[in-house]
Amino acid sequence: MVALHLSETTLRDENAEEVAAMLNEAYEELRCLPRLDIYSPTTPPVMTADGLLKALEIGDLDAEASCVVWRDTRPVAAIGISLEDNAVAKILWLAVIPDCRRQGIGKRLVSHAIAAARSAACSSVVMERVDSRWCGAVRFLESQGFTWVDPDHCNMTMQMDIS
Repeated sequence: MVALHLSETTLRDENAEEVAAMLNEAYEELRCLPRLDIYSPTTPPVMTADGLLKALEIGDLDAEASCVVWRDTRPVAAIGISLEDNAVAKILWLAVIPDCRRQGIGKRLVSHAIAAARSAACSSVVMERVDSRWCGAVRFLESQGFTWVDPDHCNMTMQMDIS
């Protein structure tokens, strides 16, 4: 197992390009799944450094709660979190590049999200836009305690009660 360093620094101009590239690499498997129909959008959208920095700027992404995992100077995993006024923490994205999966990094990032949510007095953590076709990701989230908000549709939101 390669030693990993968990960086507590937030997205900044100087690393946003690298983090965006890592997010796109991590989500490539999901993008390769066949679309449900000709009208369904490509999911998730391609990340850009400008988009990440804009999300920080307008407050959609909480810089203090979010986290990036680095191997030497390369980001290999990240979690983006939004802490809302209504006591719900939202995971905007949780990504681990393929060659670093199954090493406990995702679990470490979920634990980080739970700690951030609790410190903000949130009662639950929500992961929106979960694609039920990505079986590995769904199994991982379920193993961490997430459940489907709407089990009949299993394609959007998973939630974990942390109270």
